[in-house]
Amino acid sequence: MKKYKTKNATMNHQIQESNMLLILPDGSKYGLVDKECALKMAVDEEMDLVLLSDSSNGKPAVCKIFDYSKEQYRKQKKKKHHHKTGIMKEIQFSLNISDHDLEIKNKKVRNFLEKGQLVRYVMKLKGRQKRNIDYALSIFNEKLNTLEEDATWEKVQNGEGRISTTLTQKKQTQ
Repeated sequence: MKKYKTKNATMNHQIQESNMLLILPDGSKYGLVDKECALKMAVDEEMDLVLLSDSSNGKPAVCKIFDYSKEQYRKQKKKKHHHKTGIMKEIQFSLNISDHDLEIKNKKVRNFLEKGQLVRYVMKLKGRQKRNIDYALSIFNEKLNTLEEDATWEKVQNGEGRISTTLTQKKQTQ
């Protein structure tokens, strides 16, 4: 049984309750036991006794035996993994991009979409290119249609020398 400095969990010898309802590591209810018996069982299992809820309204406290450090590690990994997938990637190119350069950028876009990430597809316009917005939109749509098999997208937006859209997801193959 390890000693942890925890902010949220009351565990092992920090528990003040004298009697508690004990839940075993496999999730089954053991029953009503005293604190010393529960601590002894946790030590025998080489796990921690964690207080899940305090006693209230005549109901006993609920404690569970499990490995607290493994649980914290699992939660941390889950949070970290969830954080990564929410990032939006942005691919930028100009009006005069060559075909090979566009193929490379589209390959990156496909990789991001396979990982489940959102991608913002942006064409930057410079100088006089900003005047001929209709021509730039037609070129942008041509370049966007090369990704038609791999992604769906929202409405194409334009403004302030940029034409962009957000590729939302990889299409499901049937």
